[in-house]
Amino acid sequence: MFTLFIVRRRWADAVNQVDISVDDVGPVTTVPQSFIQARLASGRHQLALSWEGAQAVLEVEGVAGEVRFVELAGSTWFWGSRYRWVANDQEGARARARASRLIAVMDLAH
Repeated sequence: MFTLFIVRRRWADAVNQVDISVDDVGPVTTVPQSFIQARLASGRHQLALSWEGAQAVLEVEGVAGEVRFVELAGSTWFWGSRYRWVANDQEGARARARASRLIAVMDLAH
């Protein structure tokens, strides 16, 4: 199995609740400055975020013993809000996870 941290901590993301599911399990409702820890079997998995009827999907892949980070990047402005996945900033996401609070542990490693 591998460990995946789903991090939500961006300066322009301050108020909304966004639902996250992993391989159709969930949802877990996230809040700003939070993260989810997921233990997953080696291989490919699908992450989905859902907010106000919109959905964004990201496939992640991991191998046994690996630790990966993905971010739910959002911005909220007076003209609207937008959410998307970011998977290419492992070190930045790791630092933002350390400054956030754990809200859920998902054990899907079977």
